[in-house]
Order: sequence, then C-alpha cells, then structure tokens
Amino acid sequence: MVSNYILPPGLRAAALRTIINPVTHETATFRRYMAETNQEFSEIDVTVRAGGGVPLHYHSMRTETFTAVSSIIHLQRGKEEIVLAPGETAIVPPGSLHRFWNPAGGDMSFTVRVIAAANYDNEGFEKGLYIWYGLARDGLVRDNGIAMNPLHQAVITFMQDTWIAGWGIWLLTPVFATLYAVARWTGVERELVKKYWTLADGQEVSEQTPLVDTP
Repeated sequence: MVSNYILPPGLRAAALRTIINPVTHETATFRRYMAETNQEFSEIDVTVRAGGGVPLHYHSMRTETFTAVSSIIHLQRGKEEIVLAPGETAIVPPGSLHRFWNPAGGDMSFTVRVIAAANYDNEGFEKGLYIWYGLARDGLVRDNGIAMNPLHQAVITFMQDTWIAGWGIWLLTPVFATLYAVARWTGVERELVKKYWTLADGQEVSEQTPLVDTP
C-alpha cells in the first residue's frame, strides 16, 4: 500500500507516460512507475535520435540497468566504453560516472531500470525527469543539458540524485544544497512539481485524489 501518493501523470492519462527532451533528443516512455512496482524500481523505454545523448554524470544512491532493445547502444561507464547489442545488458552502480550517446544515423533504443534506494525519495527521480524534460521543451535548458536557472538545476540535481561530471562535486555540493534549500523555501520546487508533474495533463490533482494501491 502506498499512502498519500499522488498518481504519476501516466497513470492519470496513458499518453503522459511518454515525455520528450528536445535538447538531448530523447523520448522516454515509462513502462512502469515506482507506484506500479511496490516502490522497487522504475522501468523506462528510451529512444535517442542521431546525435543525441546525455552528459557524463552519476547517481550517488541509484543503480541503473541498461538493456539494448532494437539497436546497438553506446554507453560509457567510468573510463570504459561499452557497446551493447540487442538483448545485452550493462549495470551502472551508484557513484559510477556514466553517459549514453548516439553517434549513428538512426535511432538508438534501450530500456533502463532504475532501482530504488533505501531511505530515499525514489519518486523524486521520476518527478525530476518530468521537470527536466518539461524545462527543455519550454526552452529553459542549455544545449549541454543544464537548466538555465540555477534554482531549477538544483531541484533537478537533488530530486534525481543526478550529479554532472566536471562540476567539482565536493566543492559545489554545499552550493547546490543551499540553492536547493532556497528553491524549496521560495516555492520554486513546488511550482516546478505542480507544472510538470501535478498539472502535466492540465488538470490539477488535489490531496483527495484516489491513492495508488500496490501489491
């Protein structure tokens, strides 16, 4: 049982399982939300168009499993470059720098399973992804994938537990923690969640929205 849980967008309208990031040239379809797996994992089908991809980053609390679907996928894990054929899998443990990119001419498709972390807001990963993609669609994300507004980026960073390489993490963590605190105190985080998660289908969800029951 998941109590006091607002339904993810795709459980309110099936079309909203799919989100698009025009900056990284990704299309992501939530096959299963945390709400559908007893808070154990999210499973997402991802298609990356030619030239697309994400910057090198890591998650401090999350394990990701990448499985190639209908094409070869290019993945970097640490200093290792991995090429996966359809059906092959690679696991990225917490703290491991990684990225994926598509150097080919056609689409690159894979499924990623994001494993829940103990004592962590696992729904935050899903919310953060919706916020990041939404900001990108609204022209508020730079070509390098970073949000233009530092408060927005702080929200994405902490919600998703996504840390970009090259930021001097140990130096910037206190800065981002401060920015995130400001984003929460000033209501920036609340407005981002409302716009890109709660109002994703144009209909506000109240606290009386039916709860999700999972096995």
